[in-house]
Amino acid sequence: EWRRSGKGYTEAVGWLKQAAMEENEFAEYALGRLYLQGKEVEKDTIAAEEYLLQAAKRGNKYAAYLLGKEYLSGENFGKDVLNAVEYLKLAAKKDFEPAEYVLGKLYLQGEEVGKDAANAEKYLLKAAEHGNKFAEYILGKEYLRGENFPKDVQKAIDYLKRAAEKGFDFAEYELGKIYFFGNDIPKDTETALEYLKSAAASGNEYAQALLMQRETFQKQTINLAIGRL
Repeated sequence: EWRRSGKGYTEAVGWLKQAAMEENEFAEYALGRLYLQGKEVEKDTIAAEEYLLQAAKRGNKYAAYLLGKEYLSGENFGKDVLNAVEYLKLAAKKDFEPAEYVLGKLYLQGEEVGKDAANAEKYLLKAAEHGNKFAEYILGKEYLRGENFPKDVQKAIDYLKRAAEKGFDFAEYELGKIYFFGNDIPKDTETALEYLKSAAASGNEYAQALLMQRETFQKQTINLAIGRL
């Protein structure tokens, strides 16, 4: 009921502030998020940053991750890439896979920080170990391309399959292409169609387009064959 009343919110915030005064990291994190989002209480980015910093200093991985994301975007706090990386690493040290994934992408893209393929692979592998399907997908793509990480087709397929098992349609599409064209492995049309149809059913436009192209090609081939009779 307190969620529906202003009085309830005020009481809840009061409880959280009391807990924060007693150095409760979870209360500090909760207050930081409340003031940052500005839904239940008036938005206050200064208070948000202060509470999140306190929580992160006590080792709260959620606060550290949120600070990292906010310093990276610069939308609510001043943009500070060095601080962003520091706090993301703090969260990653506690095996927080969203932080591991963000760090992996940062080092792979090399836009906000210097490109570092070794660190990119390290953090993406950690995130993948913790079940992050986006990390698994990127690893699959990178091992397949062989530009940033050493080319390893079997590793690529393994990671793409792990992401596909989680219902990630782009991983299904990539696997469909690999088996359909058979560039790096023996061609397997049946397996390719399974992945492509699954991706298409999830709304993947690339898979839908490839299936349509195949259907059009088949019809043209049949018509050509009939015309030669």
